[in-house]
Amino acid sequence: MQLTNGEWHHFAPGWSPDGAHITCISTRRDDWDTEWVWDVFVLDAHDGAAPPRCLTQSQGTCAAPAWSPDGNWIAYYANECPSTAYTQDYYLWLMPAAGGTPRNVSRRLDRGCQVSQPPSTNEPPHWSADSGTVFCHVRQGGFYHYYAYDLAADQLHPVLASSDVEEPIDGWVRQSVDGGLLTFTAATAVRPAELYRANHGRLTDLNGDALASFNVRAPQRISHTSAEGWEIESWLWLPPSYTTLMVRC
Repeated sequence: MQLTNGEWHHFAPGWSPDGAHITCISTRRDDWDTEWVWDVFVLDAHDGAAPPRCLTQSQGTCAAPAWSPDGNWIAYYANECPSTAYTQDYYLWLMPAAGGTPRNVSRRLDRGCQVSQPPSTNEPPHWSADSGTVFCHVRQGGFYHYYAYDLAADQLHPVLASSDVEEPIDGWVRQSVDGGLLTFTAATAVRPAELYRANHGRLTDLNGDALASFNVRAPQRISHTSAEGWEIESWLWLPPSYTTLMVRC
């Protein structure tokens, strides 16, 4: 059954816990073809004639809405930057599913979440089974950190945080129903993606035979300070056979 019509794009569908509604992002505005503004909408999953309900009044791009298990909240990403999807960071936002004022809950970190502009597919925020915590990936330099936001305490804390290029940098995290077990696919600077379990290490060795046949050298992180005082991160990736030459004068 077709639920939407018209000249607008619709992406990132997500089911409500009771199966009665679907969230999505869309550009249903008069100037949709000249501006880059995406809002979160709710559709009736069983009535294609019912008009979509707009939950946000975005000033930029919303992405990847996800309903909480109790049906009370919708978590999503937004960058509040009209006409472009990349010149401002995306942050984690929460809003009541029934409608209300959205809240930016990750801006305090002063770093953006792992989000790509539509029509790219984005991993939505993850909810705990009790709807008390929402999880998301946050960019920090050359790494992605998996953060948890506690709704009751209004606090953010890292759950998985790599600090070295040879540690696994997680990409896709899956949690058990009670939230106590985390598994994830992750790559390092010297190994393609494998399956890991938090606090138990790597579970697969799909690339072991191939990696044993040649040498791989990890990159070196180099940090500089700009004229404005900003730390500028760069990476030096040398060939495995590189050796430092000592020249005597």
